[in-house]
Amino acid sequence: VVVDEFRWGGMENTGATTMNGDAVFDAHAAIDHDLDGLIAHELAHQWFGNLVTCNSWEHLWLNEGFATLSEGLWLEHRDGRAAYQGFLWNRLQGVIEEDTDPTAPGMASKRYENPEEIFGKPADPYSKGALVLHAIRAKLGDDLFFEAVAEYLRRHAGNPVETDQFRRVLEDVSGESFDRFFWQWVTRAGVPRLRVETSWTDSDSFDGGTLNLNIEQLQPIDGDSPAFALDLPVYIRETSGASVRTSVRIDTRAAEATFPMRQRPAFVAIDPELAIVADIETVRPGDWALAQAEHGPTVAARARAASQLTETGDNASARLLSNIARDEAEHDAVRIAAVRSLIERGETGMLGAIAMGRVEPASFRAAFAEALADLPDLASDERLGDWLERAARSDRALTVQGAALIALAKTDPARAHPIALYFSETDAHADRLRRAAVEALAKTRGEHTLDTLLALTGSDTHFRTRVAAIEALPKVAPDNTAPVRVLLQDLVGNRLGAVSHAAIDALVELGDREATSTLRQARENARSDHDRWRLDTAIKALENQAN
Repeated sequence: VVVDEFRWGGMENTGATTMNGDAVFDAHAAIDHDLDGLIAHELAHQWFGNLVTCNSWEHLWLNEGFATLSEGLWLEHRDGRAAYQGFLWNRLQGVIEEDTDPTAPGMASKRYENPEEIFGKPADPYSKGALVLHAIRAKLGDDLFFEAVAEYLRRHAGNPVETDQFRRVLEDVSGESFDRFFWQWVTRAGVPRLRVETSWTDSDSFDGGTLNLNIEQLQPIDGDSPAFALDLPVYIRETSGASVRTSVRIDTRAAEATFPMRQRPAFVAIDPELAIVADIETVRPGDWALAQAEHGPTVAARARAASQLTETGDNASARLLSNIARDEAEHDAVRIAAVRSLIERGETGMLGAIAMGRVEPASFRAAFAEALADLPDLASDERLGDWLERAARSDRALTVQGAALIALAKTDPARAHPIALYFSETDAHADRLRRAAVEALAKTRGEHTLDTLLALTGSDTHFRTRVAAIEALPKVAPDNTAPVRVLLQDLVGNRLGAVSHAAIDALVELGDREATSTLRQARENARSDHDRWRLDTAIKALENQAN
């Protein structure tokens, strides 16, 4: 069922998934847009969320983790294992960036004032939940994992569940204990930060030598947050092309392992299947890093190696990164990892050459444009600015146009500003160009910016663009806040919750203490506990600013 102005992407009502109006799109939008992931997610909820659902918000990850994993499983079915790996790799990047505080609430935690906090916590029940389920799949193998999932659904059909009930099903089916596993990855916050040094020592006593692994956990470790206990997968590629898979047990801050071998390996990849939800830095000989980036056994192995080829002055690695970025047969995740390493190295000449070549498909062009926003000195190669401007103005894919405009706004605001103003009056599917224009204008802050954003807060604007414009107002009106404050106070309590919430947050960002009375009045008329919680939070924040 498609519902106009529906706030979320989808909602798993039993037997009748709700989607917003953006779910209907034309052939132009379909160039770089499909709903397969969303459909797979919501379809999975018919089992994980409807047939069996979480008993309380604490256990939301059981619903959302399975639904998110199902997006990846659909990609694996449709496009192959590389697509599944790329999906997991991209999800992992968000988790390792956000889930850093061991004292924060874990993925399954009773620590929350309002259910909305569950959806925004660093230990994300969507991405981290999916990665933990993938880790269980890797631990048990497909046959046992899917047998356990089926038994979980059979055993608890029609009933609410908690995390321990899923754990007990896994233990019954596999015969293994999952008690510590669930405490580490589900209850506890944070992920391990591993530094793995791999090296080779020639032997004086036998024909061959020794592969050495030195592993250290770098995250804070204390009595409340002990070292993670895990079996770290190790993949060894021999020069003959044969491979060896093994693992190293770690349950302390540091660990060592040695493997006698007849020949020095071609490379050594750590956790190539993403069986561990961890941030892994590998220190290794240069030739091993190059070999893994080019020939690693999985998307994750190649992306991890490419992302760590950041040392300058090494022409061989720069050339390899450039070749990987150009390789249309390679997965986007690996190609973008290579691009980001080139950016970190300051290889603007190579990036400019990539831009002047064939940049396909559209998904890679969009990610390439987004990555260029992080380039410190875009002007050092005029081809990059030219490419971003062309992509913003005329690319056939809407996602590419939006990403290019936003990147140009960050790196060359004067060049981006007229395009942003033009896009603010341009219709497109899901209002994607206007939404990009709003984000760009918040960066360019040129002539007519405030008037344009104020106009886009009106009720005749696509509701997502409207919300984005409201959120941008505090950023562009630090010295002319009077009309902004009046508008925002009028929008508090709007019939669209997303609009009202954006206005409340913007008033807090502006520090508009005079709005407190408006917020208190809105609280008296609030229609839900959720709205009252948001208003209470905003009032408290403004009062704290006053103190």
